[in-house]
Amino acid sequence: MKIIHPIFQEPIVLEDDKVCVIQIENKKCYRELLCEILYQSKRLREGNLLITEEGKEFDLGKDIHVITDVLPVDSNQRKILGKLYQRMESTALESDFYLETQQILSQLQRFMTILTDDEMIALDFKDEISLQDLFKIADLKIECENIKLLEKLLDYLEVVQEFLKPKCIIIMGLKQFFEKDELEEIYKFVIYQGIRLVLIENAIDKESYDFEKKLIVDMDLCEI
Repeated sequence: MKIIHPIFQEPIVLEDDKVCVIQIENKKCYRELLCEILYQSKRLREGNLLITEEGKEFDLGKDIHVITDVLPVDSNQRKILGKLYQRMESTALESDFYLETQQILSQLQRFMTILTDDEMIALDFKDEISLQDLFKIADLKIECENIKLLEKLLDYLEVVQEFLKPKCIIIMGLKQFFEKDELEEIYKFVIYQGIRLVLIENAIDKESYDFEKKLIVDMDLCEI
């Protein structure tokens, strides 16, 4: 997999056993690249960032998961819950659960009919109660007990990989929140999980890390 952009002299090649860190020391360039990635991921405008693999260009809004701020990461965001509900619905309709599923939905429909028939005011409800409706009523969601940022982030990355299956994950400004040992723990985790992780940083970091491949673009926009 390669990352291509006019500010890079050559395509950046992502490696399966390393986290790619792009350290852009020029604040204006860093800001413009972040805005460009954000706009592309939300499909607000076209940009110059390309992520390709074997000649195929990926859609930043569909194939790449972009995290602009790690503080509010939420494993129960709408897109993830949608994938969870789809999986649970498929399970409920398999042969082992099919008969019981149909009976439960039929009983719910019958219960609503009996309940509303006793009202003097005319009431209306859906002709068919779906499993998706049932999941929402039950507030089905992913359990999130960790309150520490590191564990919360690792849980989130695992959930994203499991349900959204992005080609890679881009995180902006991750290093400002974690110490070296914590970063290396994140690196080991994503490599073990098969997650291709790209960090885009502005802070100057001269540390050497295991499992990290770094590209530095300095104040004069020269690569180091």
